[in-house]
Amino acid sequence: VLSGGPIGLMAACLDVAVPYVHERKQFGQPIGTFQLVQGKLADMYTTMNAARAYVYAVAAACDRGETTRKDAAGCVLFAA
Repeated sequence: VLSGGPIGLMAACLDVAVPYVHERKQFGQPIGTFQLVQGKLADMYTTMNAARAYVYAVAAACDRGETTRKDAAGCVLFAA
């Protein structure tokens, strides 16, 4: 449950950042065309999806009764 908040914040940040990089211009072109910005967005996206997949996997294991407190703590730590 505690890892859901940070994952939601990551998704909200990505929802704000993607349109912004398409409309913000620097040197006459959108900043979304710059390799550094694309790399940062890709890092944001992959980290968010990795955290989401980890939380879903631990939640499924919890439903089966196969999880420990360390698994839950790992989810919170990774998502934060």
